[in-house]
Parts: sequence; structure tokens; C-alpha cells
Amino acid sequence: MIPALARDAILAGARLNGGRDRDLLELEVLNVLSTVLQLRSIELHRLECDGDLRRSWCRARIAEGEPTATFERPVNELVQAVTWDFTQPQLAVPRQRADDGLWSCIVALGDPREPVGWINLTSAREPGADELRVVGALLGIYANHLALLDYSERDTLTGLMNRKTFDDSFLRLLSDPRMHRERPLYDRRQDASPADHWLAVVDIDHFKNVNDTFGHLYGDEVLVLVAGLMRRSFRNADRLYRFGGEEFAILLDRTPDLYVGAVLDKFRVRIADHWFPQIGKVTVSVGYTRLSPGDSPSSAFDRADAALYFAKHNGRNQVHG
Repeated sequence: MIPALARDAILAGARLNGGRDRDLLELEVLNVLSTVLQLRSIELHRLECDGDLRRSWCRARIAEGEPTATFERPVNELVQAVTWDFTQPQLAVPRQRADDGLWSCIVALGDPREPVGWINLTSAREPGADELRVVGALLGIYANHLALLDYSERDTLTGLMNRKTFDDSFLRLLSDPRMHRERPLYDRRQDASPADHWLAVVDIDHFKNVNDTFGHLYGDEVLVLVAGLMRRSFRNADRLYRFGGEEFAILLDRTPDLYVGAVLDKFRVRIADHWFPQIGKVTVSVGYTRLSPGDSPSSAFDRADAALYFAKHNGRNQVHG
């Protein structure tokens, strides 16, 4: 049975976040586990696909009871496969570290065949079997909350974020003081020029012809494949949306002015080079704009949409900003 403290805290955290803020929910889960198990530290790591490369990032951390803001830092060594399913009681066995005498335990997040991350627990003593069962139960609750978030926030066909989540994400981004922080050293798009946030709007060229010629079933397959190519083309910190029909949007995390056009054009080329089953070749047009602190979602979208309009009416299959 889950201790009352853990149960009440996790549910209070979900109510506090309105069930809609993943970052705060992650910190709340870590806070509950840290309190229940009296941990020295706890970290939540996520796996991401950066193009064809899989890397892990530390998303949130609590050390000695002090939570940090959600953050990201690289883990440069190769990512080891984690085989535990966090919805099941089978968990990693705690191991004592020779360097400091502390006990460490890693618990996988997600399907054992394709984990989405893991939680690293560090304790001054070895966690008991009952405590590890509590961890499994709490992470099961966490998984249920994430499933509810996915159901309400994601497009059912492509799995991308849906249109109704865009405004909230946009306003959180612009109100976040980290919007103006310096780029981390590991950002491969680093340059001497300032790194800003950007909004790009993507439209599949002549998509109506695809539906009219091949039918909506093949049209849906094109949408799913385009969404998959988007995931492979952008970073985990970039937010990807399906706005409806054949229109997509991208909130690009800090990217220097020098690179943003090239990043988007690389995605455009990736689409143009892909062979879509039964359909053949498909192209996209892209319009983009730089985000400013005073922007509203509608004003930024109107600018990006105007750039998209220019691209579509000047030959399509191009990027304009």
C-alpha cells in the first residue's frame, strides 16, 4: 500500500499543476520520492532523438531536499539500454558505490523495449523491497497522469502536440526567464550571434491532390510520416504541433539567426527526398519568424503565416522568413 504521505503529496502536486504542466509534475514526483525514501539526491533523465542520435538529458534534480528548476545537461557517454518497465514491480537492484559508500538505484521510465528515460535514486542506506514497491506504485501514478496529458494534449493521428496546447506553451515560453539565458556549451548550433526562439509554420504542398487522388487513408499516412520526419529533424527542446489538416507548427528553442534558415531547410530537403509509399514525392513550404518578449500567439503566428504564404505563392517547396 502507498504511504499516506506519498499518496497525498502526489495527488496534491497533480492538483497544483492542474494536470497540465509536465515540468512541475516531474519535480513533484521527485519531491515525493525524495521525502518518502529520505534520499540524498534524485534525478529524472529523459532520452531524446536528436536527428538519428539518441542522447540522454537530466531534466530535473533534487539534492539534499532542495529542488532545482527543470534543466537540461548532457550525458556524453553512450546510453545504456534500460530493461525495466516502471509500471511493473520489477525494478533495478540497488548497488553500493565504492567511491562514496552511497547506494544508487536506477528505475526505468516507459516500455522496457523502448524506455523514454529513467530516475536515478541515491541514498545513504540500501532501499528495502517495500520502499522499491512504493517507487513502482508512485511511478505508476505518474504514468497515468502522463497518459491523461497525452490524451488531452496530443493529436490522435500523428502524436504531435495539438492546436489547443499551442497558446499555453507559447505564453509559458515567453514568460520563462530562461528565454534570455545564454546558450549551453553543448548546443551544436552555437555561434557568436544571439540565440533566439522562433516560430515556424509548415504546410504540405498540394495535399488536397493527395487526398483526391489516393484517398484519405493514404493522406493520413503522409501526415503520420511527415510527423515522424519532423521528430527526427528537430531537437527534444523544440516543440512540434499539428494545427489541423496539412498544417504543422514548430516552436524552435534557442537557435542563432545564422542557423535557423538552414535548420528549417534541412527539414524541407528531408521531406522532399523521402519516398512516400504509393504517393511518391511530397514537398512542404515553411514560413518562420523570430519571437520577441512582447509577442502574442496570434501576432507571431500571423507573421510566420505571412512568410508561409510568400513561400507557397512563389514556387512552393521552400523556406521563407
